[in-house]
Amino acid sequence: AVLGISMIDFDRYQNKIYLPLLIGLYASAFTLPYVSYHFGMFNILSIFNTILITPLISVIIMVGIISLFSVNLIVPFEIFFEKIVVSALKLLHQITDFGFFLISIEQYLMLISIFFLVLGYLIRYRSMVFLTIPLLFIPSKTENLLYFPAFDRSQGYILEKNEVTEVYFKGSPSEFRYKFLPLISKYIKKRGVDYGEVILPYDSKIVKIHNEGFFSGTVCFNENGCDYVILNDGRKVKKVAILDNKTYINYLKYDIENTIKPNQSKGYMIMFDR
Repeated sequence: AVLGISMIDFDRYQNKIYLPLLIGLYASAFTLPYVSYHFGMFNILSIFNTILITPLISVIIMVGIISLFSVNLIVPFEIFFEKIVVSALKLLHQITDFGFFLISIEQYLMLISIFFLVLGYLIRYRSMVFLTIPLLFIPSKTENLLYFPAFDRSQGYILEKNEVTEVYFKGSPSEFRYKFLPLISKYIKKRGVDYGEVILPYDSKIVKIHNEGFFSGTVCFNENGCDYVILNDGRKVKKVAILDNKTYINYLKYDIENTIKPNQSKGYMIMFDR
């Protein structure tokens, strides 16, 4: 972000009212490839959020420097301003939440984008910064598979099969945003999903579900009746009868006969047929 900001000709735009907007644009352009690859989403309104929040953060930085000389006197003021910043961030999050959109790119596209960004910086060709943006909209490859993210406090899955998409999630808002959404943006290449349910106090509107609460019957949690049965509740694990014609996934560390322990090496679980 700092590298992008350093490309701006501040002598030329010093007295321009839209200079803060330029700062946000260049900073966002330089971070977009990295953010899209790792998080699978981006807030297009973050440019304006940066403009609004920067003055408050600047106050915290200045107060922090002063606190080096008078800790007892300044720290209460720093804590006060920090609470203001946190409150402002929460408010901006609520107001600009609709600006989030899912966008995921392959690793090679991220590396190509970063290469051209750095090249544009070295040769001082500012237009090259924005020429890389179309690369971010090249669709990723998709496969017909079930994906089970490795959650700590949640349960959920993503189904992409024969042009039908299905999602289910229940649990932690942070795991939804930083573990589940990146997978959706990577493996589902539609504006919405066909079936599913997201049970959250907020954030769920980011995923557009056409048929809420209807499922294909491919996946069940802690009970038989589907092709894949997820066992992630210690109280119910021993109550589920293991059937030969079903595939079972064990989220817990119990040794259950005829179950498959999923591969978590890449942050999500890949199903294998027995």
